[in-house]
Amino acid sequence: MTSLAMAAGRPAATQDFWQPRRAAFWALAALLIYGGITIGNLTLEAFREYPVATGIGIPLWVAYAIPLFLLIRWLDLYAQNSGLGMTLAIAYGAFGATALALRANEGLDGIVEKVGGSNLASDWGPALEGPTTEEPLKLLGVILLVMIARTRFRTILPAVFFGALVGLGFQVSEDLIYTANAAHSWTGDSEIAPVTSTFFARGLLSGLFSHAAFTAIAAFGVGYFYTREREPLSNRVFIASAAFAVAVGLHFFWNSPILTDWLDGVAVLLAIAVKAAPIALAVALVWRTSVAEQARLLRSLASLHVSPNLITASERETLGALRARRRARKQAKRAGGKKLERAVTRLQREQMRLLVAIHQDGPDSPRACKHEEAIRRLRAETRSLLP
Repeated sequence: MTSLAMAAGRPAATQDFWQPRRAAFWALAALLIYGGITIGNLTLEAFREYPVATGIGIPLWVAYAIPLFLLIRWLDLYAQNSGLGMTLAIAYGAFGATALALRANEGLDGIVEKVGGSNLASDWGPALEGPTTEEPLKLLGVILLVMIARTRFRTILPAVFFGALVGLGFQVSEDLIYTANAAHSWTGDSEIAPVTSTFFARGLLSGLFSHAAFTAIAAFGVGYFYTREREPLSNRVFIASAAFAVAVGLHFFWNSPILTDWLDGVAVLLAIAVKAAPIALAVALVWRTSVAEQARLLRSLASLHVSPNLITASERETLGALRARRRARKQAKRAGGKKLERAVTRLQREQMRLLVAIHQDGPDSPRACKHEEAIRRLRAETRSLLP
């Protein structure tokens, strides 16, 4: 029996992320406290020196992160979202990983300068330091989250999801620090100009190809390692190491002066596109692989535990397929207008919630029964709305 079939056939109580009896919980809490104090002090210092730039930068970067967060959440088809888990992931990235990386980068920067001189540190420091320190520190947060609530990570997709959230938190915190640094080094009198220039460079040009992408790629390996318990340990270690190496390599290439420092004008935009292409390709491959596995699990759950009256054969085939589900909603809109489209949307959502309830609590659990009743009501509603 494959690990996926075993997962579909043995519902188990799903843990939340509030686990004060586990050492990983307190390790994460300690890192959050340390990071909160460190980043908080840096923010207060930035407010005192550059009140306008900091006052604009904080809400700007938070607002910038909201659509990215919604995109990441939308991509989690299985909807295993935990409010506490998402909060911990983002907070660790924004505070714990960022604070640790600041100290690690300072130390590594000194080593690079001593070994290779100031020119090497200036030109290649970001490429040598960022991937070396930031990727393992961000991935540590994903590993701690898995250790805290192991049963929430039954497939690879949740690990990729939480990895992206850790990276997003790190990205926003780092962008704010870069905004303060830009204000510090700005030669003019304006405090708004360094904010807009940093936002353009780090937000609009490179935001989609930054830490959320890198950590999601690395977290794929963590998810594979923890969910493939029946595979040889050597295979699991190899996949986890390869995913981490890809994340580090892409981060190195993105931060390096290759192409971007040799060109100017429109050519720089083309160079950025060249650098972004392998990152986008790796993210797409990770996501498609994770979603394909998730879809197989959803179909197994539906076949084993759900009546065809609740999820039809054609609906089972589209479980986990965003395009097919969206196409079904569009067809409903053409057939019966917006009311039917909304009813089909609610039906799809309840079907997914039913499968989550079955997987987490069992097919006869009160939560599963509640969603079954909701699906029956929505079936009747959709039939009544058909012309």
